[in-house]
Amino acid sequence: MGAILNRRLLILIPLCVVGLSGFSQTPQPVQRAVSAEVILRIIVVSTADEAQRVAERLTSGEDFIALAQKVSIDTTASRGGLIGKVPLSALRADLRNVLEHLPVGQLSPIVQVPTGFGILKIMPDEAESLAVASNTVNAAV
Repeated sequence: MGAILNRRLLILIPLCVVGLSGFSQTPQPVQRAVSAEVILRIIVVSTADEAQRVAERLTSGEDFIALAQKVSIDTTASRGGLIGKVPLSALRADLRNVLEHLPVGQLSPIVQVPTGFGILKIMPDEAESLAVASNTVNAAV
């Protein structure tokens, strides 16, 4: 039992390091297929000026989820702006065009939506992230 626990700890420690080192790197442009699904969060505010202030707060490091709960007028505000997993093909063309090239974890430019002005963020798919990290760890071992 102790050997299994130690092996799990050794696997988890590199996963954390991989996640942190990946965070500080410059994101590479991506190209997603229109059929791809992404996990989205959104903050919607009433005016372009307010959206600019929100974008500045996020860029300064403020937490997306907490800020969405505080300032978003979207129905997802209580869930930290979580829309959930959405196929790109189900989105309006203007949103799809922005999200097709947006790296995971990065903020979108301010986009006009029917209820105001929004900032979107593609969240990592936990299953996909764990598979990539596991492959990285296995390659290093």
